[in-house]
Amino acid sequence: GMTTLSSKLASITLLINHFEMHLNTQGKVINPELALQNFRYAGEILCDIWN
Repeated sequence: GMTTLSSKLASITLLINHFEMHLNTQGKVINPELALQNFRYAGEILCDIWN
């Protein structure tokens, strides 16, 4: 259930810049393509954990 899922998620760290940094110093997206790639990568990692 949710308890099992929560414990799995509590111990992970997802990098926001797996491919390269897509944010400027104010946290604004400066490269939408890299942002999408990094977001997709994080989603794939979460799918691996949940499966």
